[in-house]
Amino acid sequence: AEARKLLLANTAEKKRLLILWLFKQGTRITDTLQIGWPQIDMKAATVKVWISKTSEWRTFPLDAAVIPALANEDKDRPLWPWRTRSGVYKWLRPLVRKLGVAFTPHMGRHALGTSMNASGAGQKTIMGALGQDDPKSAARYTTADVETVRAAQRKAARLGDRGRG
Repeated sequence: AEARKLLLANTAEKKRLLILWLFKQGTRITDTLQIGWPQIDMKAATVKVWISKTSEWRTFPLDAAVIPALANEDKDRPLWPWRTRSGVYKWLRPLVRKLGVAFTPHMGRHALGTSMNASGAGQKTIMGALGQDDPKSAARYTTADVETVRAAQRKAARLGDRGRG
């Protein structure tokens, strides 16, 4: 709901793209702001990101919603006009106050991990999507609520039924 409110807010295209990126790509804000057009391969639908925590490059798939948003961008201009996260917070804090939503860039990352868990992605997949090496880091996204457990039980029952047939 917060993502929808933020994306529908009357914000400039770059701001909307950044919010979409944070929710769909899940990269850390400081790593995100370092991404430029040379790291984006639209044909392969991937982005190469320098992960500052591990000091290494990692390639991630671009989310299906991010691809058309990037396609509309001017490739002759920098991908992001902000150099630091404080530059992002200058416009983001007033926007979230105005909309009455709770949001920080890290919350987009958390939302991605949580939604991947709810959709049935395993811990290793979530770790890969978020560029994490330590299972403890991904553990916060892999807690199972009642509905996630219920869905897993239904899936397991269907698989068990196939084995008996």
